[in-house]
Amino acid sequence: GFKFSDNGDIEKSFGNVVDFKAPTMKDENSGKNILADEGKPYVEYTGKFTTDTPYNLEGWKNGQDLTKLDSSVLQQNLIKEYEKLRQWIKDGNMDAIANATLKEKKEYAQALFFDEKDNKALVKSFENGWGQKGLTMYPLENYKMKFYGDGKLVTLERTDHVGDPVLAGWYMNDNDQRKMKTFTLYFQIPKGKTDLEITR
Repeated sequence: GFKFSDNGDIEKSFGNVVDFKAPTMKDENSGKNILADEGKPYVEYTGKFTTDTPYNLEGWKNGQDLTKLDSSVLQQNLIKEYEKLRQWIKDGNMDAIANATLKEKKEYAQALFFDEKDNKALVKSFENGWGQKGLTMYPLENYKMKFYGDGKLVTLERTDHVGDPVLAGWYMNDNDQRKMKTFTLYFQIPKGKTDLEITR
């Protein structure tokens, strides 16, 4: 388990959350301890444990109910956020994208107890996804506003490809095939604030 600081670095390590050892038995031939279920094609162990999580995930629990806001104003502000991100992708402004998505990525890493190796893989995935070389962005079109999380989350989804995110582009892969890249985003407005923020 890890606790992360605001800048995404590991602040504290808590070691293992739970220790588990599979049942063993003494092998009659060798006299050594072996797995009790050795040789079986499938083994499942179930049980319960109690632990304190070394972090608090805020997520959108302190978000406003966006369904109670003026929908046309909310949609205009949401489109501005998407256009801003679309431009950052086109400009290759990874710093701006990283700052806008830091909280989401940090909570994702904490929820899954990422270690240093996992964090490095997450950063690499982020760089490869948002920084895809040769990406041509599609315009924002054919969309509708969609609410999730009891009205505390909002996103834009395509109406012509139901459920697909509206922020998307295409690139040519190494085999000279055209590939699509999409970016799924959820926004909230925390209580006491007025601006949309990306959340997980």
